[in-house]
Amino acid sequence: MKILLADDHFMVREGMKLMLNKLADEIIIEEAENYFEVIDLIRQATDFNLMLVDKTMPGMSMDNGLSEIIKQAGNVPVIMLSASENPVQMKQALELGAKGYIP
Repeated sequence: MKILLADDHFMVREGMKLMLNKLADEIIIEEAENYFEVIDLIRQATDFNLMLVDKTMPGMSMDNGLSEIIKQAGNVPVIMLSASENPVQMKQALELGAKGYIP
């Protein structure tokens, strides 16, 4: 399984990688720390199975960044990660096309 993991905080990415690698033996994780890097990675590799994307990263607003990622991702599920449990933001992410929201 190939996962794109995007968060602007290195320690969050490291913790997520540790957790994800415990789920299966053969997980490949590509990392990005801003919306532009995510979009570049999607354009370079079309074989992602899942994208875990932080809500707030440099480069774009969540609306613009998530919309562009979902447009570029095609059928690959995009899950929004956030420190916020705000139901309005959760609903907004799902309305923009995210397949899930993990606070």
